[in-house]
Amino acid sequence: MNGKLVENIANNMRPKDTRELLDLYVENDREQYSEEAFEAIRQLFRERGQSIPAQKETAPAKEQDAAVSQAEIEKSVKISRNTLLIWGCIGTALWFFAGAEDRRIITVHFEPLRPLLWFLVYGGLVIGLIMLALGISAFFIKKTKTLLLTGLMLMMIGILNIGYPFLISWALGEYGHDVDPAAIIFDAGNKFWIFLGLLQMGWGVTNVEMYLKIRRHAAADRVSSIR
Repeated sequence: MNGKLVENIANNMRPKDTRELLDLYVENDREQYSEEAFEAIRQLFRERGQSIPAQKETAPAKEQDAAVSQAEIEKSVKISRNTLLIWGCIGTALWFFAGAEDRRIITVHFEPLRPLLWFLVYGGLVIGLIMLALGISAFFIKKTKTLLLTGLMLMMIGILNIGYPFLISWALGEYGHDVDPAAIIFDAGNKFWIFLGLLQMGWGVTNVEMYLKIRRHAAADRVSSIR
C-alpha cells in the first residue's frame, strides 16, 4: 500500500464530516475508491475516536480487480524490459543467421524492392533493433509505458509471423508471381513461426491488459485523492 498516497487522501478528506465518511466507508464502493482511500478514512476515524464500522461486501468481480501494488508494477515493468531485450536480441540474431540466402535471392531477383517486400525482408531486423533500443531505454526510464510498448511490439511481431504467408504471397504477386499462401502455411518450418506468432500475440495482449489495469487504478486513486 502506498503510504504517501494514503496521507494525501486523508488530508483531502479531513474537511468531510464523520457522517459523510461513515457513509463512504460502509458503502465500500471499490470502483470509485481505492484501498488507500479506505485506509485514509480508517485513519481519520482513529483520529476522531470513531469506531470503525463493518463494510458492505463487494461483488466478486470487484474483489478480483484488486488494486495493483507498487511491487507488482515494478516486477511487471522489469519483466517487460527483459522481454524487450530478449526478443530484440532474438529477432536481430535470427535476421542475420536465418533466411540470409532467401533474402539474397529476393534482393537480387526482385529489384527494386517495393514497400511490402522491403518490409518483409528487413522488418525483422528493424523491429528487433527497436525492441533492443526500447529495452535499453527502460533501464533509465522506468515507466509503466514499458508494458504498453512491449505489448504492442509483441503483437506486431506476432501479426507478422502469423500473416507472413499471406503477406509474402501478396508481395510477390506485385511482381507477377502467383504463390499459394496455403503451401507456405503447411510448410513445417512456417507452422512453427505461426505458432510462435500466436504465443507472441497472447503475451502482448497480457502486457497491454496489465498496463490498462495499472492506468485504471491510478485514475481511481486520483479520483479518491480529490474527493
